[in-house]
Amino acid sequence: MPVTCMLTKIFKKCLIPILSLFLVSCSSQSSKTVSALDKTNPAFKSEKCATALKTANKHEEIKRTRTFGSPLLVVLSGGVLALPVLASNIGMDVADNLNASDISVSCGGKAKSVKEIAANVGRAAAFGLAVGDVSPASSSMNE
Repeated sequence: MPVTCMLTKIFKKCLIPILSLFLVSCSSQSSKTVSALDKTNPAFKSEKCATALKTANKHEEIKRTRTFGSPLLVVLSGGVLALPVLASNIGMDVADNLNASDISVSCGGKAKSVKEIAANVGRAAAFGLAVGDVSPASSSMNE
């Protein structure tokens, strides 16, 4: 059996399922913030916190959609949409990080600084570019 054929079989049987699990396990910063909240804090029971918590699902859905949709758009466009997709994903990462900070503050936690948010988004974008993905959907890798 040729080496190329063996590598293709290994890729299909091992690497694709592992990568799929990795992508599915990624979560938005908003969802991670909700998980990390101190539920004993009195602010957690407030109406302001309850309202903020409802926004996490929206960012989780956006994250899941763009994790799979962004690479697909770039491939189908032959790379023409690489920069627009990257820019829009960076914008969505910024919105997710700002929302995560708002959730934290609304529920009695600390706000993220602009520097922290910029570092998170920058790391996610750099990681995405390094692995050949224009989707900084890897922002869950930040923490």
